[in-house]
Amino acid sequence: MIPYGVDYYPEHWPRERWETDARMMAECGFNVVRVGEFAWSVFEPEPGRYEFGWLDEAMEILDRHGIKIIMGTPTSGVPPWFSSKYPESLIVDSTGRRASWVGRYFTCFTHAPFLEACEKLVSAQVAHYKGDKRIIGWHIHNELGGSKCFCERCRADFQSWLKQRYGDVSELNRRMGTVFWSQVFNDFSQVPGENIVHGESSPGLSLAWRRWFLDLMLRFAKTQFGIIKAGDPDKWVSTNVRSRGFSKWITSGIDPHDPKLFELLDRAGYNNYPRSWDADDLGISYKLDALRPPGARLNPIDFEQRGGQAGYNLVSRLTRPGELRLLALQPVAHGADGLLYFRWRVARFGHENLWGGILRHDGEFHPLVQPEAKRVGEELSKLGDILDGSRVESEVAILRSQDCAWALARQPQQEKLNYDDHVLEYYRAGVRFGVNMDVLEPGGDFGRYKVLIMPVHYLMTEDLAERLTRFVEKGGVLLSTFRSAVADDDVVMPASEAPAFLHGVFGVMVDAYDVQEVERYGSKPDTPPGRIRFARGFAPGTAKAHTWYDLLGLKGARPLALYDSDFYKGTPAITEMKYGRGMAIYVGCASEKKTYDALFRRCCAVAGVKPLAKVPEGVEVRERVKDGTRLRFFLNYSPARKSVRPGLGWTDAVSGKRVPAVLSLPKFDVKVLRKQS
Repeated sequence: MIPYGVDYYPEHWPRERWETDARMMAECGFNVVRVGEFAWSVFEPEPGRYEFGWLDEAMEILDRHGIKIIMGTPTSGVPPWFSSKYPESLIVDSTGRRASWVGRYFTCFTHAPFLEACEKLVSAQVAHYKGDKRIIGWHIHNELGGSKCFCERCRADFQSWLKQRYGDVSELNRRMGTVFWSQVFNDFSQVPGENIVHGESSPGLSLAWRRWFLDLMLRFAKTQFGIIKAGDPDKWVSTNVRSRGFSKWITSGIDPHDPKLFELLDRAGYNNYPRSWDADDLGISYKLDALRPPGARLNPIDFEQRGGQAGYNLVSRLTRPGELRLLALQPVAHGADGLLYFRWRVARFGHENLWGGILRHDGEFHPLVQPEAKRVGEELSKLGDILDGSRVESEVAILRSQDCAWALARQPQQEKLNYDDHVLEYYRAGVRFGVNMDVLEPGGDFGRYKVLIMPVHYLMTEDLAERLTRFVEKGGVLLSTFRSAVADDDVVMPASEAPAFLHGVFGVMVDAYDVQEVERYGSKPDTPPGRIRFARGFAPGTAKAHTWYDLLGLKGARPLALYDSDFYKGTPAITEMKYGRGMAIYVGCASEKKTYDALFRRCCAVAGVKPLAKVPEGVEVRERVKDGTRLRFFLNYSPARKSVRPGLGWTDAVSGKRVPAVLSLPKFDVKVLRKQS
């Protein structure tokens, strides 16, 4: 069964409405609801008194209509009785001010009574529902991460974390270079917490603080995971991470793509609100691939998919006819094995009283939302047997590091240099080329791939450099760019120019670099971009160069492009180097679409990677595989009709009809094709 349903809050509605809701859900083809994730105040209306009977009644009604349960633990919405009893549990901001009650995500994760209350509540919940066959899985702590806290408890916990990581304060001083500005510590107790107001804190300590906060969240998740697995071991456990693009997570608490979280839990989970305030369509695809850990035991679940219009204080646009289906099948094409719309019915009260659902405020179906949601359900039911457990198999991986993202957010180095924006340029080129891609953390298994794309990989260790070197030696193709291998794991520059530890593989060294100046302190306007000229046989003509310009000294590599402007005209800008049985390409500048497309084609040609299909602009192709059966998705994000040539032997996976040689895709359409290998 592919879980398909909605996020449901029976506690918001009169009991006499529950039967109607369940009947209408069944009409839509929904087979699961998520419940409970914001119900602490009704599960435990006063300390130590637990009440689950109301949810038992709702679950009985839902079960009669064939609807299963994903049980949420409600620890992200702390009730006022707790905050009133423990005002010191409220978070402290970076200026030292303690928060007042704000509704959710305002409690410090180092506050012992809060942690104890969470353990008691989840234990009571598990004891009550263990072995309940109506429950298919557990969802812990909605949107794990919450708000950062700068209280003295957090500072002490951070100091303990540093002691465990570095062992001795002298080792911390050595690796962080605290002698700079006379900041040598005599004891870990002297180390300050991160202060985001003061922009001149140590880059290494700033990164360490973010790593600590991530580990703090993992400790919290591990506790709930352990309680659930001890009491209800046959159910999977997941959580949802927020989804407003990776850049939002730079200054938030937790990395949505950290493998430690998904190694702990049984499956990845996320929220997905496309065409509201999220990234563009391919930015969403990039995020969805990053949230599909290649080695996970179970495929991800999309716990919150945009249904109606998103809205807090502002409301997003209404989806156009066909868009809801397109955007719902996008995460499925990228590997999700479950999807729940947020939400079932628009709330009549609270901060989300503008957030659209399958039902309107009046309790009736939304006339534009429900029909498409019902169609998606019908299609998923036909695809279920071959879709459930099928895998996205990729020969190309984009290497993405949250540590690099955090480090470059702390020191961007050029106003237009955004880590994920630049990584996304290469991801877009892969979509245009027409291949599956994984988005991989540096600690992942390189051996399953033929091509690794590693843009702006600022931090480099000798261990990672050795693994990358072996990858190329054995026949892999590696592409990296400017601002890669610049600093070590503590944001200290090695006694080597970039790309540090990798000069032999790439056959280049950065002799100097220039930046495209932008208006800074009101001094002068942006300088115009430069240009590069491509080598014959690589690509025709010239292209724009901008943002950053590495001036490369050749150490065995050959140029694929030279700078064609400024005093360094004729200096190598892009190079390639044969190394062992493989090849390494170094890109010294940011450029434009035709450059990224040429680079992606070059990598795949050398590695022997072929596209799934050639697709026109605005169309994405993805493939999932199971037991020799291939499911190929063509998604048309554009408002215009497009045509693709899928190849021979494909049938429509929903209708069973043979697919013509030229397949027409109306605007916002999705076609799912099937073929036996």
